Amino acid sequence: MKLITAVVTPSEFDAVKKALNIFGVTGLTITEVFQRDLTGGRNQIYRGQRFHADLLPHVRIDLIATDHDTPDLVHIITKVASMRARPENIWITPVEALASVRTGERGTDAL
Repeated sequence: MKLITAVVTPSEFDAVKKALNIFGVTGLTITEVFQRDLTGGRNQIYRGQRFHADLLPHVRIDLIATDHDTPDLVHIITKVASMRARPENIWITPVEALASVRTGERGTDAL
């Protein structure tokens, strides 16, 4: 099993969520995060005060998938997110064990 983590912009999130739902993924963990702007940030005005913003809001999507489905899911996230912009980051982490607290299932049955 693998943990797939993708960081996308908020405008891309709904499209990625719908595409993953069509694939059959229903279990997602979503976190609002801030990512440093690689272009050096932007000067903005808020309530008449100028400030430099170099942290931009993003959405972090975590999902656990079988080894067999991982390449397809990464491809889906990359394609859907790149229709509007580009996915900021996608990384894959091996999962040694998985257990469902509610049902007591273990391994791929807990997915």
